[in-house]
Parts: sequence; C-alpha cells; structure tokens
Amino acid sequence: TFLQLQAPEGASKALLSTPDQTVFGSWSWQYQPGFQASNVNRAFLVLLSDRPDFNYLDGSAWNGYAIRTGENGEEKRFRLVRFDAGNQAVVLTGELAVEQGHWYQLTATRSPEGDWWLDEEDLTLGISARSGPVNDQTHVQSGFTGLFLRFTSGNRSAFRFDEFVIRNLQPFQPVAVQAEGSFRLLVEFSYPPDVANARPSMFLLDDAKQPLSVESIGEEEGQNLLRLAFDEPLSDGEHQLQVQGLMSALGDSVENGLISFNVSNPFQIQSADFRREFVDVRFTVPPKDPATLPGTRVEINSSEDLLISVSDNDSLLWRFVPSTPLPAGESQIRFTGWTDKDGFLLTNPTVSGWVLDEATSRDVVINEFFYRVPAVWRTETYPRPAYIELLNRSGKLLNLKNWTLNGLIFQSETDLILQPGDFAVITQGVSVFYPIFGVQPYWEAEQFPGLPLTTPGIIVLRNDAGSVVDSLQYVPSLWGGDGVALEKTDPNTASADQSKWRPSEASRAGTPGVQNSVYQEDLDPPKPLIAEVLAKPASTQ
Repeated sequence: TFLQLQAPEGASKALLSTPDQTVFGSWSWQYQPGFQASNVNRAFLVLLSDRPDFNYLDGSAWNGYAIRTGENGEEKRFRLVRFDAGNQAVVLTGELAVEQGHWYQLTATRSPEGDWWLDEEDLTLGISARSGPVNDQTHVQSGFTGLFLRFTSGNRSAFRFDEFVIRNLQPFQPVAVQAEGSFRLLVEFSYPPDVANARPSMFLLDDAKQPLSVESIGEEEGQNLLRLAFDEPLSDGEHQLQVQGLMSALGDSVENGLISFNVSNPFQIQSADFRREFVDVRFTVPPKDPATLPGTRVEINSSEDLLISVSDNDSLLWRFVPSTPLPAGESQIRFTGWTDKDGFLLTNPTVSGWVLDEATSRDVVINEFFYRVPAVWRTETYPRPAYIELLNRSGKLLNLKNWTLNGLIFQSETDLILQPGDFAVITQGVSVFYPIFGVQPYWEAEQFPGLPLTTPGIIVLRNDAGSVVDSLQYVPSLWGGDGVALEKTDPNTASADQSKWRPSEASRAGTPGVQNSVYQEDLDPPKPLIAEVLAKPASTQ
C-alpha cells in the first residue's frame, strides 16, 4: 500500500500506529526520502512497541525497536535502534548510504533466539547489503507497530512508503492454559485468535470433552486469551488440550495445537481438631455455603445429626457439633458434595482424628529407665545412649505430643497416641537399642534430658499444659543402674520411692516396651506420689 505524507502547515511531526504483537519475525518497507536526511528530517520505522505513542520527543517513554533513517553528518545510515523508556541506543548499523530521492527496500529480521539482521537494497542503484547478526533480547513483548516522522516545513510531503509487510516467525499456537475456577479454562495464544469464528468443536480436553462455550474475555490486555466453559468440574492433575481449526486474527492456522497443563485444586482440609463436644475443621480456602448446594452431606462416625457453623472472624474455620459427645478413640468426619466458591470439590473429603482424654497426675508413669548403658553399646553417634519407658496406667486415651521430660519436648511433629496399658520408650539412640531389644514402641526424642551417671539426677514428666504427671529423683550410688536398666517393681507404686526400683534381671539388661523382669504386685500402702524435687521451679527441669 503506497503511503505519502501530507502534513498540514505548521506540523513538524507525524505518527501512525497499528496494533501488532509480532516479536520474532521480519518487518519490511519500501521507503523514499525526498530530502537530505538529518536529525530533524528522518523517519522511525517502528518494528515493535509497548504503546501506541512513539513520540519520544514529547515525552513518550516507549520501549521497543525501530529503524532510524539517517542523522546529521556525512555518514547517513539506516540504523536499528532500541528504545528504552524513550531513550535511543543503536543496536545495528547498515552499510548503504541514505540518499535523497532513492527508493530503498528495508527488512529487519529477528530470530526466536533474539538475533537481529538488517537487509538493505538500493532499488535506484541496484545494490544491496546485509548487516548482522547482533543479539538483543531486551524487549520481548509488543503491542504496536507503525511510523514516527520528524520533518521541517519544506518536507511536509517528502516521505513516501510502499509494500509494508510483517511476517511473524512465531507460530500461532496455544502457549499457556490456566484454570479459572473448576469449570473454566483461560487459553493464551502466541497472538490474537479470530474470536468471531472460534467454535467449541475446535477444542478437545483430554481427548474426550468439548467446552460448552468459547468467548473472549473482552479486555485489551487479554486479546490473546479465550475462555472455555465446561459442564463438569476439572479434576486435579495433568490435562491436555487439543486445538484444531482455529485461525489467528491475521489469518494464520493454529500449529502445534496440543498443550499440556496442570490443574491444582486448592480446596482441602488443612486440619481437624476432634473433641468430645465438637470437631473444628480448617479448610485451605473458604467453602461455598453448603445450604446452597443440593446433595451435600457431613457425617461424623456415620451420623448426620450435626449442628454446623462457621467462625464469625475466620471463613476457613467451621465447627461441627454432634448430638451426643464423641467417645474416646478414633473418629472420622466425611464430607459429600462440598465445594469451594470456585466449584472445586474437596480433595480429601474424609479425615480421621483422635478424641482424647486429659491426663492428670500419674495417669502415665515412669516405669523403667536406662541411664548408664554398657560401654560396648556406645557409638560415635550416640556416646551416651539412654531410654525412659513410660506406661499409660490409666483407662484413658492420651496423646503425648508436646509433653516434656525435664522441660524438653520429646515429640512435637506427630501425635504420640498412648492407649490404656501401652508403653512408649523415649530414646536417645534407637539405633543402639533396636539390635538388642528388637521391635519395641521406640520414640526417638527430638530433645532428650541429660541423665547424670554419678551424681543425683531427676526425671520429671509434664503434659502439654505443663502439669506434672510423674517424677522421681535417683541417686546412682544408692539406686544402682551401672550397665543395667532400673525397673519399677509395680507400675502402680510411687515412682519417687527408691524401694520400689530394682536393677533389671533380664538377660539383655532391660525390658523396654514389655512387662518388667522384676514385676511384683505391691500390696503395701502407697508412699507419697510426687517427689520433693517438684518444689523446684519448672524452668530448671
């Protein structure tokens, strides 16, 4: 298409811009200057720009690339220049002189790797040259192309252009797919699709599903996007979308129309706190009001007789109150049909938890401890291996998570559930004891108290509320325990009573996790249950 400038009197600048998103490709013009090129009489053939206003002289801070057609001085050349916030930098200089009245064929080419070439042909003289490659990947987005001209009053009609052609080297194809809720996909293409002719039959999800509808999102910044709507929720995980028959706005057929993508369902149960009177459930995102969703159910231990409420201050926290208190032990809450506000189904609709009892004094007792093992058991990793055996002597279901020994939490990461009559062997060096005693209920302590070998030592067990559950003070010279575990004769006796402790009589020097070798039912009246050592401040234990 032939273009000639016809500027009104008094004008000194002219601008022509049109939308285009070509970033990798070729831009070709025929150009004739009817004047000697200078800084005030030249054209900028804009290849790509982030905005439609190329008038850097009046403050446009545009970014992109252009071919500049001359300047002051003797060596007037075509130059590829980069604009950074309206400031020019020369990327590549051509070889042919810019002559008044000559017709030129100018082609700038950019590869997907960012290499630039400038091809020049003086059609008047029949000579040509090629410059490049030069790599420049500073700007990789475009919204516009066009012309910016600067001229003096005598050259208001002295610019002529013809055969302006853009060839996009980047194929028209889907480049990204993103879930927009559970029923919609946003598909991004390398450049704008022909929205008017887009049809659901052009799209196939996982070789099986066509969308119900295809539409543009109707925003300028989303001109490369199409929204697909489906009649079933998208499942979590990897998917494939096949695009066939779709054309770009420039008339290109889609290429490489198969694209893989992942859907990540954000709707999960983050935690569930089971109590006798209620179950508090925290979700990762707010659920949709179940009253608006037909077919939704919640069951606790198969019962739907529940009161349901959401926290006034926290839309992620919901409370479920059963009609009768939950029994001690493991319980289960199950959700059916629950979705978040975007329609995603709950990914872990069934969770279990423990309804626990509160521990009081001597519900759990110190039943055995090994503070000074034989020297041959010691290793480089565990020079002082030791264990403390705890026994749940109550009829309660207890969780020892966040309990302490001498003020040190021995298990904080996971639940340590102790059924009535169960042992827990808290160890420093389970790898030492396993080959000797075999499979036992070992729990390698996150923190284990130092147990003195020759001087008096204490062991104080506290629950997660800081209340003392059991304690003792031992004196090695009186109690023994050199190379052998100390065992209580009867778990129901006071742990602080030295007379109820004996060195183990087992062949392996201890009985962790099983009944003590020195067991003998205690028929004497009980001694005081808590040792005098408990008068010491908790911070020292």
